[in-house]
Amino acid sequence: MKRLSARDLVVKDSMPNSESAKELTLERVRRFKEADRKLKEVCARLGIEKPRMVS
Repeated sequence: MKRLSARDLVVKDSMPNSESAKELTLERVRRFKEADRKLKEVCARLGIEKPRMVS
């Protein structure tokens, strides 16, 4: 599983405008939520507690 770092959240200078940056951030949030949902499902099937995210 890939770790989320602050560098992943920084918008690159090559982005043409703030709307593109916003779309990119929303896509990353959507993918993170989807991965978290899948992790919860797998943990439930295995009968284990979902790991806590370290911040």
